[in-house]
Amino acid sequence: MPYVEKERYQLPSDCRVHRDNDIYREQEEHKVHSDINEWRCGFCKKTFYEEKYIDKHFDSRHYNLLNAVHVYALLLMIRIYVAVLTVWCL
Repeated sequence: MPYVEKERYQLPSDCRVHRDNDIYREQEEHKVHSDINEWRCGFCKKTFYEEKYIDKHFDSRHYNLLNAVHVYALLLMIRIYVAVLTVWCL
């Protein structure tokens, strides 16, 4: 979470949004953003032109390498996070 890192907030380790509890952290760490329209998979080196396609690639090709047990919960958290950011930015 860039805002938390920028402001150097310290989240408790049991917080749901703490870095260690992020089930997509490994996936995000294996996204290599090479150029404005180029993303590369850190597992197999395949390239993509949009981030959404590399996300789909992880879901279909590398699901066994990632912790995808709580996908629904994470999607819900992302929607809440986006909603909160939208309110903050108004």
